[in-house]
Amino acid sequence: MNVVFWFVLVLVVLPLGIGALLVGSLNKAQIYLTGLCASWGLYEIIAFVFHCTLWPLSVMTGLWVGSCAVMAGLGFYRRRADSRALRKVYLVKMSRGEWLLTAFVAVLLLMQTAHVCLSTFYGNWDDSTYCAISTTSWYTNTVNRYSPNTGTLGEILYSGKYSLALWPVFSASLAQLTGVHPAIVFRTLMPVFEVPLAYGVLYLLARFFFPESRKKVLWSIVCAQILTMVSADKMAQISAEWWLMVNPWTGKAIASNIMVPLILWIMFNLEESAGTREVRYWWRSLFFACLASCLVAGTMYVLAPVELIIWGAFYLVRTRRWKDICCFLVCGAPPLLCLLTIYWRIIVERAIIWLGI
Repeated sequence: MNVVFWFVLVLVVLPLGIGALLVGSLNKAQIYLTGLCASWGLYEIIAFVFHCTLWPLSVMTGLWVGSCAVMAGLGFYRRRADSRALRKVYLVKMSRGEWLLTAFVAVLLLMQTAHVCLSTFYGNWDDSTYCAISTTSWYTNTVNRYSPNTGTLGEILYSGKYSLALWPVFSASLAQLTGVHPAIVFRTLMPVFEVPLAYGVLYLLARFFFPESRKKVLWSIVCAQILTMVSADKMAQISAEWWLMVNPWTGKAIASNIMVPLILWIMFNLEESAGTREVRYWWRSLFFACLASCLVAGTMYVLAPVELIIWGAFYLVRTRRWKDICCFLVCGAPPLLCLLTIYWRIIVERAIIWLGI
């Protein structure tokens, strides 16, 4: 029960409250996902400070949970007038075919989640490093300052992007809260949350493409689930589908299966609501999604800005809202800052060579 309590609190309740504080709309998916991204972004900021100062992980975990609790409390209090509307459950009338498709989606989801939690092992160096960072941070009570390979104390950012994208340390914090070993949290418990979240984001995208047909949305999810299983079986270690089926706990799996589609979904809604009052909330959602991507994986330091540039160009051309360039720059600033933090020496050296200095 202790595990269930902390997982529900940290991954569901607190994000809902934080989202209620940051987002003024009644879009439940937007509220939750914005709150989740904001909590992850806050974790990245606090964790990086504690990484640099060598302060205890336990203090950082308590500070992060406490900060999230305060923001969530303010959010729930602020939206108390809307609480009835937010809690309202809509009983949607579905045909027999839609019920069968829903059941099929649920069965496939349970099968994939159970497979990941109980039947997979990934002996790759990259994955072992992630898990070792989580375990070492837990044992040493630091934020990734001891090398998982040698056990020696390292300098700030001693391992580059592995020291800045602190997603493995997040499992160490959950281990401190739940009392469960971080390797178990990382590889067995987190997929129970990550796999459904990946398909949840995909569901939101499908609803955007088929707003008037629930059956098409459900068929899209079924096709995606089947393609994921087939691709994972035929393409070893080189596809997002394989990562989702074998090691969804790693940063690159979260990046490709959750963060990239989530940013795309936010930008779809951003363009649809351009010129309305709701657009400011979607800008907030986009900013916190980009900030949260800094916690997840070093690859997002490139993927997030590229995604913003490509879709942002389409957005600007279609809406003619050229002043929103500043908003895109603000949203892309966190991952770009992380990219410069890691690779500034290489960038300077290449610039010197290119300029012939």
